[in-house]
Amino acid sequence: MERRPLRPARLGDLPPGRAAPPPGARPTGQRPPGDRRAVHGRLRRPVLRRPPPRLFRAAASFSGVSHTTLDPAGIQGILTGQGADPTALWGDPAAQSALWDAHNPYALIPRLPRGYPLYLACGNGTPGPLDPPDRPEDTLERGLGEMAQRYVRRARAHGLAVTAHLYGPGTHTWPYWERELTRALPLLTDPVA
Repeated sequence: MERRPLRPARLGDLPPGRAAPPPGARPTGQRPPGDRRAVHGRLRRPVLRRPPPRLFRAAASFSGVSHTTLDPAGIQGILTGQGADPTALWGDPAAQSALWDAHNPYALIPRLPRGYPLYLACGNGTPGPLDPPDRPEDTLERGLGEMAQRYVRRARAHGLAVTAHLYGPGTHTWPYWERELTRALPLLTDPVA
């Protein structure tokens, strides 16, 4: 199977609005997105210099990978299963551990300001009310649920305003994400968040 390279997400990929980079934000001058060449023995990704505080007023995750270093082999397995090069994301988890940590939401919790509004939702992989009766257990959602539980505990310990809906039975499927987006919208659209 031919592997296709991943292109890192950029702020410009998001819809216009408050998610756009602030005026004056400039790239660091690192290699352009998609360029996988090593620089000084490690992979580089373009990032904003000193991300402006409160670029985003709130954040939400719906069955997301909230702890990338908890199971890097699992993340790489997902990429391989989708035909992508598993090292194209952040390199080798051991050799480029600093790069993996730099993209790990769990490790970045201390950088968020106290009181920062977060919405985190995830199931436990057991088929739930929005699944067909013959649905098998979802091991991906089970792993994501474990990550979510750890993330919520750490975020709350750091004083973040976490709204967590760890809803138990539920799989990694659209009906659950649609339901959770509806629940998260008030937090995400609150002008004082």
